[in-house]
Amino acid sequence: MNSCPLCSAKLVKKYNKNKRHIITLKGEFWVKERVLRCRNRECPGHALSFRAEDFQAAIIPYKIFGLDVILHIGTL
Repeated sequence: MNSCPLCSAKLVKKYNKNKRHIITLKGEFWVKERVLRCRNRECPGHALSFRAEDFQAAIIPYKIFGLDVILHIGTL
């Protein structure tokens, strides 16, 4: 996502979250999530935080294993 879903203005960095160690079926990674906000000060999205949907779908808060590992173990 590069543009605000509310006004289509460019999203800019709000802050970076701390690095996390994640283990997936593809390997081990250190990841850092970048949280974005709308550049347009008139937009309601300026006060909101936008996060990467793919990142949120792949991890579980406060867990080291990715969702793909947990699903794989469940199918075994």
